[in-house]
Amino acid sequence: VGAGVAYVAISRKASQKDPQSQYKRLGLQLDIEQCLHNFREVDAFVLDNSIRETTVASVYGHTIAGKYRILKAVRKAGMKHMVVGAFGPTRRVDENFISSLRTRGEFREDENYYAFSEFEDSDAPWFEAAREAKDDNSMPYGLTVCKKMGIKNCILEVDVMTLWNDLPVFFSKVLAKLRWCRKELDPASNVLFNFRDFQAAWVKNPDLFLQIVAFFADLPESERAFGLMFEDQNGTWLPSIMAEAVFQVRSTMLAGGWHGHLLCHVHKGYGISDASQLASIGGGATGVWCGISSNGAMVGHASSIVTLTNLARLGNRNVRKRYNFISLREAAIEIHRVCTNEECPPYLTEIYGAGALDLVWGGDLMANMFSKEQVWSKHTDEPFKLQELLGVKPRIRITTMAGPSQYLTQLNSFFGEGFEWPKLSGERHIGHAMKDLLHADLRNSLRLNYNHELGLLDLYRRAFALAVQTGNVDPQEQERTRSYISRMQETARLSSQDLKSHPLIQELEHRFHPDGSHDCCDQLTFDHAYPMFLEQYTHDISVGHELFDVLDTDGSGKISFSELSTACMWVLKEFERNGKKFSSLEDLMRSVVLEWLVPEVMIRKMVQPTQTERKSQPEPAIQPDTDGLYVLTESSLHNKVLSSGKCTLVVFYDFRCEHCREVLGVLSRVAAALQGDSCVIAKLDVTVNCVDHPFEVSGVPTLYFKPAEGFLFQYRGLRNKESLLGLINGLS
Repeated sequence: VGAGVAYVAISRKASQKDPQSQYKRLGLQLDIEQCLHNFREVDAFVLDNSIRETTVASVYGHTIAGKYRILKAVRKAGMKHMVVGAFGPTRRVDENFISSLRTRGEFREDENYYAFSEFEDSDAPWFEAAREAKDDNSMPYGLTVCKKMGIKNCILEVDVMTLWNDLPVFFSKVLAKLRWCRKELDPASNVLFNFRDFQAAWVKNPDLFLQIVAFFADLPESERAFGLMFEDQNGTWLPSIMAEAVFQVRSTMLAGGWHGHLLCHVHKGYGISDASQLASIGGGATGVWCGISSNGAMVGHASSIVTLTNLARLGNRNVRKRYNFISLREAAIEIHRVCTNEECPPYLTEIYGAGALDLVWGGDLMANMFSKEQVWSKHTDEPFKLQELLGVKPRIRITTMAGPSQYLTQLNSFFGEGFEWPKLSGERHIGHAMKDLLHADLRNSLRLNYNHELGLLDLYRRAFALAVQTGNVDPQEQERTRSYISRMQETARLSSQDLKSHPLIQELEHRFHPDGSHDCCDQLTFDHAYPMFLEQYTHDISVGHELFDVLDTDGSGKISFSELSTACMWVLKEFERNGKKFSSLEDLMRSVVLEWLVPEVMIRKMVQPTQTERKSQPEPAIQPDTDGLYVLTESSLHNKVLSSGKCTLVVFYDFRCEHCREVLGVLSRVAAALQGDSCVIAKLDVTVNCVDHPFEVSGVPTLYFKPAEGFLFQYRGLRNKESLLGLINGLS
């Protein structure tokens, strides 16, 4: 972390007589062992600033309702010391919020509330109204408001470089304010001094700054402040510099016998804020003052959840006992919502983003994973999973970095256990084929998201189809795997049905049926659908036709509300699972186009092996699926339908088509009503099988019937149970 040198007074009696006396180095060295000891043993104090800090330069300012939402989350996380306001010449919502707390009886005995006040009121004209409004001219305006509002604890904002030219006067003012707070606010008032210009003062004259710290340490115990605070307002200090400065300040405090708090606060700006804040604790800081999330302070600040999580993983048992990390993470997300009007933080936000703890290479993220080889191993806990600490269910991120087995583990997490995944030739399994296909997609400029049910299922289906075509799947496994695919398709379909009442789906229905009637315009031709839903995403008519054809799952030349809403519900479900919220129907349709339609168009354009290139495989006996329908493949189609000698009814379907799912349900009931094996009711998934002569399938669902004695024909009649049973009984 870095080394530092501590300064202490040559003579404390001399320094009291001559405040300008200089300090010298005693050669105290901060080494890595001391730093690691501090990480492990500090009982980290958090002055929670979520209610106040996150409003600084916030895009959406705080309201009373927003502050209550934050307060509820902060309390659940176990915070007991919290800043509730900052008082200055401009009346903020803080005063109204505090008044509301008191009116509603929300002040709690086990909580400590703090407010900021200037150490001295400004001489600037804009402060004139505040100076005139205060009751006690000897004290700054903010302190008088603390008294009026009943806030017992205060933080005095000090610009030390404007005061250190006359230390005796400065010291007398410090004593006066400490005594006033203990008299007017509360005898046990926690008074903190925040050195707002700490960085500049330290760079200009560290000796003089430490002399001021020594003054605070030398005060009688009954007069001492609760602690000192400091901040890096621009996030510019390197962690090693921060650790060095803090070590010197803390050593000076301890040399005077003062064990008061030393609290750090670092703004973001150059990507090192969290490291610098952690380094301050390594240097001897007793805690932090900040929000649970990183919102606020221009571009953000080092958050308490990141600092506390780091301490936990470095072996600090105190923070794991004191704070509820699951609630800390929930609070960070809620605070982000209040401050940004966004439903979730960015996906990869450290610790509390939806993807922050994804499993990328395999294995869980382990705290202290290598502790047995490190110098602090004798003091740390046994390794524990960060996901468990933070209440996050481990989730695999499917990318080129994921291992083949992770593909199958993720399929199980989406669709449940109990699937026996097909093995390929040699030591390979279907997970290897899925990873190979992912790389092939990228080589073909097909960039897809496989981290949701639909995307991963599509990757699995395509990988399986290619493996079958190239003869890499044992024939005995093919039918079982096709049954698995049907089960997974049904699981994916059912999991999106609860979104039918989603406001955006309701808005979609209103646009589709503007007059509220479902009798007319239930299906849109390309000429109607393109300007309504697709034109704003592509002005190329030929591309528009390709997108339209993907939505037209039944090949009717029109798209129904069911077809369009199915696409929207899947995208809604999968993207909201990963933290994205759609602000409008246009926002949702953009993702439907980019994440579903465009990739599907590209998949259809990719070169697939021809029928003559496929390796012939012996066809196993067909078996009924869980719905009672026999599952056919392109090879068994001819053998079992044209040459079986049995009455056969087969439906060609695409599981994404709602009309197909309705027909499958009817056929399942027909199969259940038939006695014996008088007729084979079968199905063939056109998304993983090729169909050729004599079958002509231009859309789905398409039904073909072959009597036991007679010719094959396409059935175009009613698709209800009674009609189909009449067909079978009349021709079988």
